[in-house]
Amino acid sequence: MIYSLLVYLLGCFQHAEHEKFLIPENFTGTIVIFFDQKGSPIEYNQDSIRIYRVPDNGVLKSGLPRAKGVLNQKFYYVDSTGSILKELKYTVDVPNQKQKKETYVYGIFDGKMTINPDVNVARTKYSNTKSKKVDYIYFSVGDLRMMEENIEKSHSRIEQVIKEMK
Repeated sequence: MIYSLLVYLLGCFQHAEHEKFLIPENFTGTIVIFFDQKGSPIEYNQDSIRIYRVPDNGVLKSGLPRAKGVLNQKFYYVDSTGSILKELKYTVDVPNQKQKKETYVYGIFDGKMTINPDVNVARTKYSNTKSKKVDYIYFSVGDLRMMEENIEKSHSRIEQVIKEMK
């Protein structure tokens, strides 16, 4: 009975499409991805996995809608031809990893903003006919020794990028 209940509950969760984030070799800093951007690329590989090719500036506008449900995300460093060089692991603040000189993905945040081109700020609950909704994620790539500083910088970076989108 417990097994049946567990199987039933697990089946209730919606699984999102798998996602691959292809990040330029040696990139460190904040990556921002905006979703549902008209005229922007929509890319899947032969296994129906979503592909996000992050440009050198770390800001990608994707034509895909935001994935919803239980996420399966993989992050990779790629060379200039797009060939995968190394998988980057996602981590949370784990004290015994802080001294490692490896590059990780951490601090993944997501949100939805409404941007009004007539106002100089982005608001979370403002809407009119000139407004556009922006669904996004942002995260940091870097050394864990700088984790807290990089996450703080990523919050500032998303505010800057959203202002530039107007």
